[in-house]
Amino acid sequence: SLGTTVKSVQVLSRAGDLSGVAMGTVEQATKDLTRRLSQAATGTGPAVEALKRLNLTAGDLLKMPLDARVEAINAAILDFVPAAQQAAVAGQLFGEEGSIAMSRMDPATLRQAARDVEDFGVVVSELDADNIESANDAVSRLGLVATGLGNTLAAAAAPGIERLANGFADLWRKGAPLASALDL
Repeated sequence: SLGTTVKSVQVLSRAGDLSGVAMGTVEQATKDLTRRLSQAATGTGPAVEALKRLNLTAGDLLKMPLDARVEAINAAILDFVPAAQQAAVAGQLFGEEGSIAMSRMDPATLRQAARDVEDFGVVVSELDADNIESANDAVSRLGLVATGLGNTLAAAAAPGIERLANGFADLWRKGAPLASALDL
């Protein structure tokens, strides 16, 4: 739905870690950005004016992976917008809540994040990501099977366990043969 790659999301996640931005905030800001760029591509929405100020086009940005979009926008904000106006311009693109958080992901942080995911082997192909998702679904299904089996076994064993517990309780009660034999 964000029109990007798995690697791009991994880079943004790492950039969030490096800049102290929660992934939930990154997700919301990039959803807002994608929606606003789509609107701007048709000449409407709050991003139109911001893109003019940044010498960027919605069409060009939408062709880029998401991390490259964020890097291009943040670099242009730093290059073309006075410091006192940067938060307002970022807000037109990322939304009011996401603008400050996304501005913390400056181009240097995004480049470091890209190096990190490459250097540490985090990057997976789209096919590998699909396979990982399938494996996660299968593991989840196995968990359901185990829960169902455990519930079935517990229900079947419940009467026997209850009789066993009651039998031990009866033997141990005051005045019962076992309790009396051990009560010296």
